[in-house]
Amino acid sequence: MERRAHGWTFGEFKAAVDNYQAVRYYPITPVAKPRQTVRDKWKKRTSVLVYRAFCDECRLRGLTLPSAGFHALFLLPMPRSWSRPRRAKHYLQAHLSRPDLDNLTKALMDAVLPEDSMIWNQRATKIWAAEGGIVVADHDMGRMGRPEIEDLLMRIKYGEPE
Repeated sequence: MERRAHGWTFGEFKAAVDNYQAVRYYPITPVAKPRQTVRDKWKKRTSVLVYRAFCDECRLRGLTLPSAGFHALFLLPMPRSWSRPRRAKHYLQAHLSRPDLDNLTKALMDAVLPEDSMIWNQRATKIWAAEGGIVVADHDMGRMGRPEIEDLLMRIKYGEPE
């Protein structure tokens, strides 16, 4: 009997990771989309400026999204004020506080797509990480636990082990 890792067999997970070109990592700290008003054209609120810088960074790095079946993994950086034990406890665990997942997804889609109504199927996850980033997979990565996410990030950042 094959062992399962959070809904995936290890063989399924390895096959998904081996499809390397379908998973892309972007070292961009995710930002939630703020509520904007007409007033934001002349009154430069910090949240709007940070969001616009995020959009520019996404376009500059060539971030793309397929129209269906993609999975966006938002890696949100842990605060520097946290102690080492607290950072270790939360590393690659579910991010259960603000910013909301739907606002992160809206910001990402609005940053890279001229019209986000063409997206009809997507999945998103937000987790704590040492540094901010966005992972986009052309397929649903399923329910992954900490070991699987660590392995995935290592393969994306540093390539296949020899």
